[in-house]
Order: sequence, then structure tokens, then C-alpha cells
Amino acid sequence: MVQKFYAYYKGKPINAYKGLKLKFDRKISVKKELAEIFDSPNKKIAKPVFPKAGKYLPFYSYYKDSGTTPQTSGEGKNFTIAHVLFKSIFADLKEFTIQQGNNDAISVSVKKCYPEYRVKISENNERIIEILYTLEKTFPYSYYYKWNGCLAVEISRTNRIEKTKVDDLEGKGIQIFEVPVPKDVVEGLNYKEKYLTKNDKSKIMSETEFESLYKKYSYLYTSTNFIAYGKFLGTAEYLTPIWKERYMEMNKYEEQLSQLKSDIEEQQSKCNKMELSIQEKINELTELNNNIKEAEHVLGDIEKLKNDNARLNDLLAQEKQDNQNISMDLKQTKKDLKKCEGYSQELLENKKFSKIKNQIKVIVNKINGN
Repeated sequence: MVQKFYAYYKGKPINAYKGLKLKFDRKISVKKELAEIFDSPNKKIAKPVFPKAGKYLPFYSYYKDSGTTPQTSGEGKNFTIAHVLFKSIFADLKEFTIQQGNNDAISVSVKKCYPEYRVKISENNERIIEILYTLEKTFPYSYYYKWNGCLAVEISRTNRIEKTKVDDLEGKGIQIFEVPVPKDVVEGLNYKEKYLTKNDKSKIMSETEFESLYKKYSYLYTSTNFIAYGKFLGTAEYLTPIWKERYMEMNKYEEQLSQLKSDIEEQQSKCNKMELSIQEKINELTELNNNIKEAEHVLGDIEKLKNDNARLNDLLAQEKQDNQNISMDLKQTKKDLKKCEGYSQELLENKKFSKIKNQIKVIVNKINGN
């Protein structure tokens, strides 16, 4: 039995919670002939579906005589909380980035999103695409043409997309990108499923609780740095030759642009190295100028010392001359003093002689009786 979480009401996607509410509120009929909810927005191939409560999530089911093909009946088996939750997150993305391994990341801008979109492969073969985007643009731009303006995203939990499905969609010009649900998220939500089943087999997760889980995990995928890592499956065939021509031409321009960017980066790297070298030379020149200024300052100090030394030499010479003059004066003074000493001696001797003479005279007078 095919279980679908998304269907189309008045041409727009509607999840099973909303569909179940319309049913309970008597806003839609569950009779096939009065059905208003279909599995496709394409009226030519659309088949009626109706909402019902499941084991732990509501879902849409086909009417018994809807004529679903074996291929379609084999899909929709991975109806788990983790699978449905991440399908809902990707159904609401408007812009995101995908990447396979170490290959270049590809940015995607969404024009329209068709969750659980049914594609007619042949008269007896149909496929359900989990998320089909018609694209506004991609970056690099060439992928828009390589993918025929659309991209299919398949959410994988533990299962792998069958090769037959890849081949079928490849032939329809639809590129598949497979995104795995993170292992830790799967384990946590599996526990939630077991809890719901164990406590009440008829109980489904409330819409409020589902939205709470949606908010918990969706913020990671709506951030500007988000990258959905996964794997491209198959290579979509070009629907018309013009798409291939546009892709080849755009891819050529992108390769040239990439080469130009590489050349610019190389030249920029050289410029940066030159700027660094110039800056080093400027720093060396600045240091040299500082050394010159410092040397000039030292030379100024030396010149000042030389001038001070010259003045000291002049003072010393003058002092020496003064000392010589004083020495000569001292010698002359000594000579004069020696002469004075001679005169003094002579004078003293004359005084002594005069005194003796007077004494003799007195004696003579006494002798003569004077």
C-alpha cells in the first residue's frame, strides 16, 4: 500500500495533517467521485487520494480501484517519522546548497516545489519523486541547463534508491540527488516511533508535536551555511538539444571564468608578495633612517665634546702660561729676596760696627778723663 504524506488540494501541496483536518471539519468529501485531493497537480494524470490516520503519522491513500501500477505500489514504504520529517523540511526550502564528496558545492534557488510528485514513465510504469523542484537558477549556472531546469531530491534513511527508478527518471531528464537522514536523528526518531506504538497502536503523533520536531531540525537546513551532502544518482538526459547546447556553452564560460579567477588569484598572490616585499624594504629604510638620525645625534654629541675639549685645552694652555709666569715671578722674587738678605746682612754688620765703634769711643773718652 502506498502511503503519501503529501498530496495536492486545489493544485497546491498539502500535508496529511492538513488534509485530515479538512476531512474532520467536513470541508472535503472522502467519496471518490467527489474527491478534491489528488496525488498530482497535473490534472491529466492526477488520481484521487484520501487522508487517514496511520500507525504514528497520518497519510494519504489511494482508493482501491485507483489503478496504481506495480512500480508505484512499491514506493512509499519508507513511511517513518524521520523520513517524513526531512521530506517536509526539504519541501519548504527556497534556497540551499548541495555537494557530493569533495566536488564543488552547487547552490540551488527553487522556483516551485512538488513533494511526492508522480511521474508517468510509460503506460504501465509510474514513479513517485519525493521532492521535485523546478529551478529558478543554480550556481554554477550551467547546472540549470544540465538538469533541464529541475532537480529531484530523494530522502534516504537505511534504504537505497533502486537502479530501475534512477534509470526511469534519468530517461525523463530528471537528475536525482540522494540525501541521507543523519544517523543520530534516525535513532532518536525511531525511539519516538516505538514509544507511540507501544503505548497506543492507534495513536498518531499530534501535529503540534510534529511541528515541534520540524522546528528542532529545520533551523540547521535553513541557515546560510547549510550544505546538504549526498550523492548524485544517474545523469539526466537532455530533454531537447538546446538544453545541451546551453549547458556546453555555459560550462565553457564557467571554465574560462574559473581559469580567469585562478589567474587573478595567482596575480593577486604575486601582488601580495610584492607588497609584502615592498613593506619589508620600507621597514628596512625606516630603520636605516632611524639609525642615521641616531648616528647624527651621536655625532652632534661628539662634536660638542670636541668643542668642550678644545675649550678645556685652551684653558689648560692659559693656565700653563700663567703657571710659567708665576714661576718666573717666583724666581725673580727669590733673587730679589736673596739680594735683600745680602743687604740686610750688610746693614746688620754696619750697625754692629757702628755700635762697637761707639763703645770704643766711650772707652777712649773714659780713659782720657772726659
